[in-house]
Amino acid sequence: MTASRIEAAHESEAAAAAPRGGRRGRLWQVLALLLALYVIEQDVEAALWQARLVPGAGQLGAAAVNTPEFGDGVLTVSAVEAQGPAERAGVLKGDRIRFTPTFDYLRHLRGGERVRVRLDRDGARRDLVLTAAPRPMARRLADVDLFGVAYILSDTIPALIGAFILWRSRGQATVLLLGTALVTFGLAHFTPQMLVGRLGFLPFYLLGLVNFSSISVLFTAFSMRFAEQAVGRLSPAHWRALGGYGLLCAAATASLGYCLLTVSRLPLVGNAALESSLVNGAGFLVSIGYMAFGWRRAQREAQRRHALMLLATSLVGLAQLTIILIVGLGGSISGREPLTLVVELVAGVVAPLLFAYAILRHRVFDLGFAINRTLIYALVSAILLVTFALLEWAIAHFVRIEGREKNALLDAGLALLVSLTFHRVFAVVEHVVETLFYRRWRAEAAALRRFVAEAEFMLKPDALMAASLRALARFTEGAAAAIYLPGAAGDYVRVTGCPGIAPDRLDPDLPALVTLRATHAALDLDHSGSPRSEGWTAALALPMINRTQLTGLVLVAPKPAGYAYRPDEIDALALAVTQVGLNLHSLKLEALERRVVELERRGQTGLRRPARLRTAS
Repeated sequence: MTASRIEAAHESEAAAAAPRGGRRGRLWQVLALLLALYVIEQDVEAALWQARLVPGAGQLGAAAVNTPEFGDGVLTVSAVEAQGPAERAGVLKGDRIRFTPTFDYLRHLRGGERVRVRLDRDGARRDLVLTAAPRPMARRLADVDLFGVAYILSDTIPALIGAFILWRSRGQATVLLLGTALVTFGLAHFTPQMLVGRLGFLPFYLLGLVNFSSISVLFTAFSMRFAEQAVGRLSPAHWRALGGYGLLCAAATASLGYCLLTVSRLPLVGNAALESSLVNGAGFLVSIGYMAFGWRRAQREAQRRHALMLLATSLVGLAQLTIILIVGLGGSISGREPLTLVVELVAGVVAPLLFAYAILRHRVFDLGFAINRTLIYALVSAILLVTFALLEWAIAHFVRIEGREKNALLDAGLALLVSLTFHRVFAVVEHVVETLFYRRWRAEAAALRRFVAEAEFMLKPDALMAASLRALARFTEGAAAAIYLPGAAGDYVRVTGCPGIAPDRLDPDLPALVTLRATHAALDLDHSGSPRSEGWTAALALPMINRTQLTGLVLVAPKPAGYAYRPDEIDALALAVTQVGLNLHSLKLEALERRVVELERRGQTGLRRPARLRTAS
């Protein structure tokens, strides 16, 4: 019975799906996921535009560039398409033009949309109204620039990985920072790719600028929080410096955005492109420094895992510095340039996959349970859908069924058959997946189940508590723990275990203990949102329950490696502690029973002795 309860803890998907962070963490998570949807949509739309697959799109048939010697909104026509709207209006290569409003040159236009420009040729100026012609759609695969489309879509890789990390972050600040940083890093263009018109362009343009200015700030904040896992809390001066750097990034990006929007130049910084790149690139260097600092100070076991995070951050930073170097030397950033291709491959594909590998394989952040459940349900769904489709195809080809009602009944029967086999298929797939990819999880769970089964046969409370602490330490990879039992004054007293994770005596009306009595469930002190009691460093509070009574509790410290407890781990620990509590209660009752028997025996002996003395006299 006990073993089955521990096994059931491994299947608590509902508890695993619930975010464990506080209100701020959940709000951050929701906003970041909304940003991820926008970033992914923008990347896909940019790829569709590159592939000429956007319906209703228009074009002016001319290309205009910002010539350095000009300003105040003036562009130079660099190319004119034959028989296009610009050529029909008399625009020639080399003409100077100014859009009204100026930012119209950045927008994607709709077919039939009118755009006002002022043409300047050799000092002669005239106003024109250009009507965007429908942009030809790609009819064949040969018409699609597959190279350019793949180049743009590669930016969706960090955005997708970041979105998944955010989705399963459970409110952990460090994980939220990494997920949000990867999402912002995945935006291919900060100018909107949607056909939003003039009114919608500026708000989305501003959103793109905010996204761009926050990339290096988020990576730096993530690296600082990550370093804190190894060296302890950084001084407030570090975080104040990060705030100042964020303002500097915002100012540099705002200058760049203003210059692009108005086709103008600012004193000292020109169009601010190089300056913005240098400011944002500095953050990546600082990120690498913090990651290296944390890696050197981490424990030996954690160093191996953190090295991958350091490598991934370094690849992103070096790639950005390479882009800065290209821009500084006057080069162009194009998907056709070999060096740009290498940079995009490293920063947009290799580095995000390294982040994902470090998180999922080496559990730098323990999102493995989310991947476990996602993989199992995906495989089960695929197997059932394919089975249903094959059965339907086979019956349609080999069994003659006449009448719509019989066909509907057959489909209903197939659906019922598939639903009845769900749990059997789920069990098989879960066993295969966990055997192949999560063998250590199964070994840890099996060891804990074995201990719980054997603990019922231990005869001494002290031996049982000592063995319980050893079993919990093995299951939690070395985390310290302490056992508290009711004292004579009604409080809870530490009877064994680590003394540093909470005071030796606990008031029964502390918020955490009230919650344990009210819910009879494990309390994740890091992510429950409840206030932490003074002097507590414990991460988990696990109750010992007998009927409706809280007969004791176990406090467990954070994992030495720094990542959070998985939901299935918490449930398994809670069930194990509950069973240990029942065993301790049984031993206490047995001791009381023996004491009563002993007292009764002594009492009876004492009553008989005087009688013998009187008889003798």
